[in-house]
Amino acid sequence: MFSEFLKFLDESSIRSFVRSEIDITPVLQKFREFGPTEEPSVKNIISKLCLLLALTEFLRASYIHLIDYVRIRVKNGILYLVIIVPKENRVGRPVEKPCQINADSDPILCLIQTYTVYKEKISRNFCPTPHAKK
Repeated sequence: MFSEFLKFLDESSIRSFVRSEIDITPVLQKFREFGPTEEPSVKNIISKLCLLLALTEFLRASYIHLIDYVRIRVKNGILYLVIIVPKENRVGRPVEKPCQINADSDPILCLIQTYTVYKEKISRNFCPTPHAKK
């Protein structure tokens, strides 16, 4: 899924990083192909969640993997999450990067709605395990 996303971006004509115009129409079309968040398959829900996280917070796949799922919460239409970065240390402890993501008015592009469906349909039983890089 990420390779398709990056392929779409590579195909766009990026001329300059200063005031550049990037056509994100292919990315938006991909989200529309997923359809309403309540209906897609498990693969599509997970792909959509990862893509939305990558786009809204400019997260690399390795950072998405480092999200502390125990501490994710939705409150007043805002998704709060914490990324634990084990390679960066302060006073011998890993650095935590807090993020907050507001709801989008378009339900197909709303990360909070996608996360809620993911939590209800896929991630019902939480099984915390330490991250491999810790």
